[in-house]
Amino acid sequence: MGRSVALKILTADADPDTRSRFHQEARLAASLRHPHIVPTLQVGDSPVDGVAYIAMELIEGESLARLLERRGQLLPQESCNLLTPVAWALAHAHERGVVHRDVKPSNILLRPATPGEPGSVQLEALDYPVTPLLSDFGIARALDMPELTSAGRTVGTPAYMAPEQCAASPTVDGRADIYALGAVLYRCLVGRPPFTGSTTQILHAHVYEPVTIPDPILAQLPPLVVEILQRTLAKDPAERYATARDLAQALARATGRQPSTPDQTFDEEPTSTLTLASLPVPPPPPPPQSVLVPSSRDLTSVAAPLPRQRGLPAPAAEARRLVGRERWWPAWLVSGVGLVILAVLVGVLVRAAPLRVGTAPVPPGPTIVIGEPTLVIPAASGPQETPPAPSPPATQASDVALPTTPAPSPTAPPTQTPAPTAAPVLAATTTPEPTQAPAPTATPEPPPSPTPTPAEAVVGACQYVTAQEFYDFLQANDVAAALGCPSNVGVPIRFSVQPFQNGLMLRREDLRTIYVRYASTGEWEQHPDLWTPDMPDAPGDPQLAPPGPGLFQPHRGLGKLWAENEPLRNALGWATAPAKETSGVLQSFDGGLLIRDMEVPSDEVAIYVFLKSKLRF
Repeated sequence: MGRSVALKILTADADPDTRSRFHQEARLAASLRHPHIVPTLQVGDSPVDGVAYIAMELIEGESLARLLERRGQLLPQESCNLLTPVAWALAHAHERGVVHRDVKPSNILLRPATPGEPGSVQLEALDYPVTPLLSDFGIARALDMPELTSAGRTVGTPAYMAPEQCAASPTVDGRADIYALGAVLYRCLVGRPPFTGSTTQILHAHVYEPVTIPDPILAQLPPLVVEILQRTLAKDPAERYATARDLAQALARATGRQPSTPDQTFDEEPTSTLTLASLPVPPPPPPPQSVLVPSSRDLTSVAAPLPRQRGLPAPAAEARRLVGRERWWPAWLVSGVGLVILAVLVGVLVRAAPLRVGTAPVPPGPTIVIGEPTLVIPAASGPQETPPAPSPPATQASDVALPTTPAPSPTAPPTQTPAPTAAPVLAATTTPEPTQAPAPTATPEPPPSPTPTPAEAVVGACQYVTAQEFYDFLQANDVAAALGCPSNVGVPIRFSVQPFQNGLMLRREDLRTIYVRYASTGEWEQHPDLWTPDMPDAPGDPQLAPPGPGLFQPHRGLGKLWAENEPLRNALGWATAPAKETSGVLQSFDGGLLIRDMEVPSDEVAIYVFLKSKLRF
C-alpha cells in the first residue's frame, strides 16, 4: 500500500468460522464512508503466515481516553460538542445495518485539524483544533460469534457496555451504542465511568444498579444535558433515544447549535469551531450523590409509566427517575454443560439449600448429616471473628463432600494457617496433627513453599481469572479441580430456587429452563419451563395440596413441572419452603458452572455448584 496504517489482526489459532466472520464483518465496516469514521483501507490475510487483518487509516493524534486522563473532566458544552460528530457517525452506521458494540473513549480519536475546519473543536488544553473520529467499527461484532454468546461470553468494554450486552442478549441493536455514548458523556462530565469495580461488579451494576451523579456536578448541568444522560443511560432500550440521529440532534441543541433536519446529512450540517475552557479539578472529598437513572429493581416496581422529567429538580439531591419499566431479563447461556447442584450450609443449614459459607460465630458440635449421605457439614470448633474482607481461612470452616459415588476419597489440600487474630478453625471430622518443633540448627532453613490448592493451580494456567465472588470458595474446596479453568468472566443472572424434601428445583429466568436435583443420588436433570402467565399459578387438584404444615406446593413453572411429572414429584417430595426469586453472579468453567446468590445476609455466602459429570440424560 506504500503508507503507514493501523492494523488489527486475528490470532493465528482462530478457527475457520471465526476467520470467516472476521472477514465478513470487517468488509461490512469497510463500506462505511463518513467524515467522522476512521476509514478501513483493506481486509485480508497475510501472505506470509495467513493471519487475518484489518488495515485502517493511521490517525495522528491522541484518543479521547488519553485527553481525559490528562484533563480529568470537560465542561458540559465542550463534551456535547465533542460527541455530536460521533453520534452522527453512529447514525450513519446504524442506518446501514452496522452496530459498533464497543464505543468508548479509546475508540474516539482526535485528529489535528486546521482552524475553522467543519466538525472540528478547539480545546483550551490543545494548541490546535481536533476532529473526533470513531474507530474500530466491526471489530467487536466480528468477534461476537453466536457460539460465544451462547456460552455466556460478552464482547465489548464493561465500563461502557449497555445492560443488554452485559446480559448477552441476542437482540443487541444500535441502542446499545447510544447507551455506550451516554456512558462516554458521563465520563467526560463526571471524571469516571458510570460504574467502577471488578468486571463482574460493573456488569452487574449496568443491569441492576442505579446510575448516580455527584450533586455539585448535577447542579452545574443544563437541563438538556441531564435529559441526554437520563435517556441514553436508561436500563430499558425502549426508553433511550430511538436512533443515534435523535441523540446527535439533542447533543447539538445542548451546545446551542441548530440541529440538522431529518433530511439533512451530517456533511451538510453547518458546524463551527468552539473555544471552550476546561473544567477545574473537583475537590478530593466525595460529594453527595443523586440518582440519575434508577435501578432495574426500581423500574420493575413501577406500576405505570411516569411522566418524563425535564430540567433539574428543586433540591439538587432529589432522586431523578426515568419513565418506563424493565421489559427484559438478562440472558446468560451455558452451552452443553451437564450440571450437578451441590448445596452446603455453614452455621445455618436448610435441607437442600445452597452452599453457605459464613463468618458468624458457630458453636462447636458434631458432624451434621442431612438426609442421605450426600451432604456432610462438619461444624467449626470455636468462635470465629469476622475479617474485614473474605479470605481463604474463613471459607475453610467447612469441608465439602460431593454427592457420593463409588470413587476413592480425594486427598485433602494442605490446611492454611489462620491469621493470628482469628480463632483456630477446625473441621469436626479432621484430626489435627501435633506441631513438631524444628530441630535446632546453626542456620535455619526457609520453610518449603506451600503446595498450591487446586484453585491456585487452575488460576495460574487459565485464560480467564476466577471472579472474586468465587475465589475464596474455590481456594478452600476440592471442587475447584473438577471445575477446571474459568471459560469466561463472571456475569449477572436472575433465577429462582425452591428446596424440596429430597432435592431442589432451580429455574433460570434467562433460559426458561428448570434444573431438578435429586438428593438421594446427587444427579440432576433439566426441563423446559412451559408455564405461561395465562395459566393458573398452581393446579387445582386436591391431591396435590400439601399434607401438613411446613410443606408447600410449588407454583408456576416449578409447579407445572412438579404436578405433571409423577416420577419427578414422587422423587422430590413436597417443597419445604416457598420459591425464592433472586439475583446472582454466574461464571462458567471448563468442567461446570458456579452461581452465587447475591441477595443473602452479609455474613453468609450462598453458592450453587454445577458439574458436567452428573447430568442425567
